[in-house]
Amino acid sequence: MVGDTAEAAAVRAAADRLQASARAVRDLARWSAVAGVVDWHSDAAARFRARLDEEVARLQAGASTVDGAAAALRAHARAVEEATG
Repeated sequence: MVGDTAEAAAVRAAADRLQASARAVRDLARWSAVAGVVDWHSDAAARFRARLDEEVARLQAGASTVDGAAAALRAHARAVEEATG
């Protein structure tokens, strides 16, 4: 059915957008981590790096969650296509 094929394509496009968002978040995490390699030595620097590491980990976890959502959308698109055969 044409409508179901269009629905599957729309769902797949949404998955692609989510995947692009996950890549952007990973890029942000990488760029943020760079801030931790500056030549700065003090208690404040140690606290900053610890906090930065936590934030980078959160960004990476968020990107993984978005990847999971994209995968679920792709699986749904496949199921729609298979159901309409």
